[in-house]
Amino acid sequence: MRREIITGIDLGTDSVKIVVSELASDGSMKVLGTGSYSSAGMKNGYIIDVKSVSDSVAKALDNVVKTARVRPERAYLSIGGISLSGIIGRGSSYIKNSEAVISQYDIDSALSDASRRSEKGLINKKVIHEIPICSFVDNELVLGDPVGMKGSKLEYKVMLVNALEKHIDDFINAVEEAGVEVVDVTAGPLASSFASLNLPQRMQGCILLDIGDESTDIVIYENNTPIALKILPVGSKDITNALAVGLQVAPEEAKNIKEGQPVKDKKHQKSAENIIRKSVRQILSSVKEFFKEEQLDTSMFPAGVLIVGGGSKIPYIEEIAKSVMKLPAKKIDIKDAKIANKPEFMIAYGLCIWGAKDISERRVVSLLYNIFEKVTCWLKQLLP
Repeated sequence: MRREIITGIDLGTDSVKIVVSELASDGSMKVLGTGSYSSAGMKNGYIIDVKSVSDSVAKALDNVVKTARVRPERAYLSIGGISLSGIIGRGSSYIKNSEAVISQYDIDSALSDASRRSEKGLINKKVIHEIPICSFVDNELVLGDPVGMKGSKLEYKVMLVNALEKHIDDFINAVEEAGVEVVDVTAGPLASSFASLNLPQRMQGCILLDIGDESTDIVIYENNTPIALKILPVGSKDITNALAVGLQVAPEEAKNIKEGQPVKDKKHQKSAENIIRKSVRQILSSVKEFFKEEQLDTSMFPAGVLIVGGGSKIPYIEEIAKSVMKLPAKKIDIKDAKIANKPEFMIAYGLCIWGAKDISERRVVSLLYNIFEKVTCWLKQLLP
């Protein structure tokens, strides 16, 4: 019987991370191994040299083979970078059948209208996820599926997750030049959410933060649906640089201090703590600014701030997040024993979860699917 190998590749500015897993016949997923390699040819999540990034991917693949004992041929790929964002669109459809009963056709029409209206302003960008947030029948909010309800007008509010088309193409080319076929692309913050959030957290409302090397990913859930997504151009490298300058130490030592190692010169330990606290507060202040821009009230998200990825290694991060965001805050680690205590692999692991659901359904998600198929696939990722 042919083995179902699922691979997730996360192209980060700091490093390429790969997780290889296997889908069993009972639908369970087992991680076979992980591999990483320092990135070259990237800046702020953008590829500036495809050949250099492809070489980094090839070396990460060599490393993952050592633990997984299998060389990936196909992979799911995350898209990040500051061009990635979620915009809110609205669309509508008038119910034309004689009985004024809403059908799937009306839903498809409203979603198509939302996409068509929103995509007019997305110059040089490509939509990679179309996510319905809520619907209205004759201006009344509908909780659940509107099919079968009666009314004259159906409206949908959707989030269109998009990125620069050139950016997406560069990511795909870099991986495929390393000899791996890209099955599908997924927004990095959403991949993180597949691996880290449970159903109660998504239902209650929560803020997922992934503080990367040069950027901070935000995805916000409410009622089991992502309602906002943003990549901020600040990250843990800003903390490293502040420590290097403030303590006059090499960047390598500053990075270790940032991740919790004690300062070699003990008299500077308090200074290091103050620098870390100030830098983290600056990052979280940028997150709060995003909330103001989106007119979101933090009290709407009682499940609080959930911190994942490499940034979760930062000392005092939970304490500072609670203070700045005025919400509960905690770090989330990967539950799979094979990669526990390796938070930097969260996105790649989430891609494997996405791929496992995809294969279980015996279909491959494509960027060319129509809106209904995209919505169906997206909703399946949110099922417990």
